[in-house]
Formats: sequence, structure tokens, C-alpha cells
Amino acid sequence: MYLPVQIATIVSYKHCYYLNLHGLLTGPVTFDMASSVTRKKIIDAAVHCFNREGIANVRLQHIADEAFVSVGNMTYHYRNKDAIVEAIWEQLAQKQRDLLTEFRIVPLFEDMERLMQHIFDLQQAYRFFYTDTLEVIRAYPAIQAAHRQHMEWQVLQMDFAIQFNHSRGAFLPEKEPGQYLLMAQQFWLICDLWLYRQCVLQAETSDYTAFRNTLWTLFRPMFTDTGSREFEQLAYFLENNT
Repeated sequence: MYLPVQIATIVSYKHCYYLNLHGLLTGPVTFDMASSVTRKKIIDAAVHCFNREGIANVRLQHIADEAFVSVGNMTYHYRNKDAIVEAIWEQLAQKQRDLLTEFRIVPLFEDMERLMQHIFDLQQAYRFFYTDTLEVIRAYPAIQAAHRQHMEWQVLQMDFAIQFNHSRGAFLPEKEPGQYLLMAQQFWLICDLWLYRQCVLQAETSDYTAFRNTLWTLFRPMFTDTGSREFEQLAYFLENNT
């Protein structure tokens, strides 16, 4: 299959035109489009470096080398490492917000399972944040405030999900006031610390089954007969369709 290779750039007002090996124009590409592509390359490269080396061990030169851009070009888009970290955080935070917004609509067991899968995927994609959380929020107060607010929202959303499943007969009543809220807090505590714990123990970090089993174990003692049957059906479906 023929893949065009860019060997020259022709610049005109507001546009870039690229010449491939055959001398044919492959543009135009607006400067805004080109800038967006470069910013994405920088962010993707930074995430890769942070995940591999840890946020404290990465310098601008490392990110530039990974993105195949010069440090000067990179600082045109992001003035320093702090700006890159903040951009990555906003990207992660938006994905987290989208996830919770989707989850709160009708949080059935299958939706709880989907939430767990998406949380796991985010942790794999942004490993450094989940393993270096304290280091990040100490260095970036704005991220600390936003992350704290997000954690509070997470707990409220899961508390609502548990209460919803109680109302439809899948969860037992609370044995004492506040039990559902405590379970919601424990759920997110396990989620946020799971990857860190696996790294400390030098255990497998990419095993979704182990992750989900740890979380469902928290809820299973609260299942009614209806909840137990529904969970067994979900487990059977996952076992035979993954």
C-alpha cells in the first residue's frame, strides 16, 4: 500500500502544503491544525515518559526527544513542564468527568462493570498519576483542589448507585445509617490505590480480572437473592464474551 511521505513544506498565508516523494501536494493544512497535531504529540510523549520514568525524573528534553520535536518548538506550545502536566491533568479530568456523567444515568450492575473497566483503562493510560498522586498534588496546588473535588463527586455518584440498586431490590438495606456512603468511599479508595499497591508488591498491574474481583468483593455481601442472580448472569456473560 502506498503511503505518502512528506519531503518538503510550502508555506502560504494561513496554510502549509506538503510535497510527497512524487512531488504532489498533500495539503493544505492550516496552522491551527498543525499546531493541534504538535500539541497532541507533545502530550502523548509526556504521558509516555511520565509513565515510564516517573514525573520527577522527566525533563523537557526527554519529552522533546520522545515527541521528535525541538525543545524550542515544544516551549512554543507549552512554556514549561508545569504547563504540560496541567494540560495532561485537564485531559484526564475531562475523561473522568465524562465517565461519571455517563455512569449516573442508570447505574445497573452492567453499568458498574463498565465503570470499573473504564477506570482501569484510565489507570493504564495515565499510570504516573495513580502511582505518583501525592507527588503531583503537592507540586500543583490547582490540581490538588480539582482532584479533591473530583474525589468527592466520585463518592456521591457511587453512593447514589448503591442506593439505586437497593431501591430496585438488588442490595440489602443498610445495617446502620451511612453504610452505603462508607462503601462508596471504600470503592474509590480501592480504585485509586490498586495500581500503587500492585507496583509496591511487584505484582501484575495489567490484570483487569484481579482489579474487578477486588471491587465486586466489596459489594457481594450486600447482594439480595435478586442481586446475586444478576451478578452471576453478568459474570457468565463476561466469561463467555471476553
